[in-house]
Amino acid sequence: MMVSVSAVVIAHNEEEYIAGCLESILRQTVGVDEALLILDSSTDGTEKIASQYPVDIYEVEYGSIYPTKRLSVCAARNDIVLALDGDTVIAPDFLERGLQHLEEGYDVASGHTSSRERTPLGDFAAWVCNVQSSGSGPAYVLDRRAYMDVCNVQRINGFVDICAGEPEIPLQHMNQIKDPEMRLWTELPSTGQKRMITGARAVGGLLMALRVLA
Repeated sequence: MMVSVSAVVIAHNEEEYIAGCLESILRQTVGVDEALLILDSSTDGTEKIASQYPVDIYEVEYGSIYPTKRLSVCAARNDIVLALDGDTVIAPDFLERGLQHLEEGYDVASGHTSSRERTPLGDFAAWVCNVQSSGSGPAYVLDRRAYMDVCNVQRINGFVDICAGEPEIPLQHMNQIKDPEMRLWTELPSTGQKRMITGARAVGGLLMALRVLA
């Protein structure tokens, strides 16, 4: 499958991980034709580190992962997109396997998530990611044309996001596959998972207090 591929990375204060992320893109068995890094409200050394790699860097002030992910897909010049979070590393054949799935007719191919740090909480968060029937996860290969058809994002004097009510990609309307052989490693639990854990602990504490008072 001879195609042109854009690699897009989104990051917020990922100076600890961005080098590994970009190097994993460069080590792919199928090369990419373009690499973009979208920095969202970053205040650390992520940009300085990333500038040492062959990647075009853009800065936004969304303060949210979802519009940043959508923008990264819109900014890509090629029809096939390899998308990663800035704290994620992918196996060398991740893109190659994803392209095979797109050739089979899928719109999105995502993989098996593992936690960088093998802690009980990190492993549990990875298990949650892997059992979900849908969701792109920290890395995926995407047919950009299918995304644009579904989300109808338009570029008018810059980027205009008219899909703001959707997740990062509207997967419920796209033909997707999760391949356990497409391996990736990321920082877990994610920010969203940490919020859920904090909320659950708060509810648990409240319930315990109510039992004491009862």
